Amino acid sequence: MKSQLDIDPSAFLGPPSGWRGWLNAKRRLVAGRAGIVGLSALAVVLGANLAGVGHERTSRLSTEDLQLERFESDRLAGELALERLTNFRLQAIHDYSTRYRIPAGLAASIYDVSLAEGLEPDLAFRLVEVESGFRRTAVSEAGAVGYTQVKPSTAYWLDPTLSREQLFDVDTNLRLGFRYLSLMLDDHDQDMRMALLAYNRGPARVGHLVAMGRDPSNGYASRILRAE
Repeated sequence: MKSQLDIDPSAFLGPPSGWRGWLNAKRRLVAGRAGIVGLSALAVVLGANLAGVGHERTSRLSTEDLQLERFESDRLAGELALERLTNFRLQAIHDYSTRYRIPAGLAASIYDVSLAEGLEPDLAFRLVEVESGFRRTAVSEAGAVGYTQVKPSTAYWLDPTLSREQLFDVDTNLRLGFRYLSLMLDDHDQDMRMALLAYNRGPARVGHLVAMGRDPSNGYASRILRAE
């Protein structure tokens, strides 16, 4: 049996029109088969591309899902850590308030300001106890003021905008006193004993005594650093 491509050209009427008809038929057939092959190839390519897009989209969604899961996990961990810190702070404030028999509000201020100024809360509470007995309006013979017994001259050196009256403000007084002690620590290479002596006697006086080969100790640092 002959295929359409094996048709005898003589079957067409008239050589010119017959040959042209045969050639056109053959071209249409070849073109048709080529089109089918081309469409098949195109379908394969498109299918592969669509599969790739689908895989890429799935991968992207998987990555985004993982990122969201990690973000949610980090958020929950952060909230848990914050809750623990909050509970720890509240418990510490309660303990200090009970130990020193002071209002919780004052205990909270001493605790928070000491941490903000880089001091251990235990040290800060003992400092305030020794300096003023936790009395906001305490004033020494030398003119030192408030909880941490800050002199107006020292306060002016730390913050020239403050008036003497403002030194009786709870947080202001604590901030200045604790910051001054932190500065003394820096000046004495984190030697707490020497820093406390400088805080109490003045850095110039302590430096002068040390330069003369004398011990500047006066019992003050021992009172602050006493064992609990």
